[in-house]
Amino acid sequence: MKTNKNFIHLTPDGKKRIQNELKQRLKLRKEIAKKIEQTASFGDRSENASYSSALEERDLNEARIAELENILENCIVVREDKGNKDRVVSVGDRIVLSINGRKAEYKISGTGTADPTKNELSIDSPIGRAIHGKRVGDTVSVEAPLGKIKVKIEKIF
Repeated sequence: MKTNKNFIHLTPDGKKRIQNELKQRLKLRKEIAKKIEQTASFGDRSENASYSSALEERDLNEARIAELENILENCIVVREDKGNKDRVVSVGDRIVLSINGRKAEYKISGTGTADPTKNELSIDSPIGRAIHGKRVGDTVSVEAPLGKIKVKIEKIF
């Protein structure tokens, strides 16, 4: 059991997405190494834009690999609880929210895995933090860039 208070909540799907990205980046690591080796032979490295670009690409990829490995080392996979009528909002739930009177459906996603184009809301976002642990009918105020917004939980499914 992890005791770190900074653990990361992931759904099984979210963890799989992180694992898949890590796998792709580890493959990319080999391709970048080849690119560095090839561009190093182009002459003076201090004036070799291709070489510098390949080094920068390597550094960015390595930083993302470290981030993904950290997420996987510090994650807790949460199960999706579909059966409890009294349940509270948690990672993996599909919910209907009324935000300043406008209703929309969202899926609560784990840390770093939300895809806004699919109406996924991160548990670590301001709204996600405010509604986490709340029940249907609860209303919360959330500080947003343009001021406070009122969020009501209409449905959890």
